[in-house]
Amino acid sequence: MNQLVCRWADCANFAVLFVAGRQQSVMGIQSYFESDLRFYYAVGGFVILVFISGIAVSAILELAVIDQRLIPLIIGFFLFMFVYFISVSVQALEPDS
Repeated sequence: MNQLVCRWADCANFAVLFVAGRQQSVMGIQSYFESDLRFYYAVGGFVILVFISGIAVSAILELAVIDQRLIPLIIGFFLFMFVYFISVSVQALEPDS
């Protein structure tokens, strides 16, 4: 029973250290994204990366037919992302209230 208690205490200490380390790493990320603008640009870049990798994986694994029917979807997606980045940039020009 003593060994079980000691092991449980070690797990609790590890959990506390893990959470403390996690908070420090989150603070590092927050300092990098000190403005909302960088965060929004990063989210937009991530969405584009996921979209392109999804199409690439579909083409490589032959999960979907990649032909001319996909071109309007791709153009629409990049048009949407263009408007997204423009709106984020315009929001950055607005004065803080």
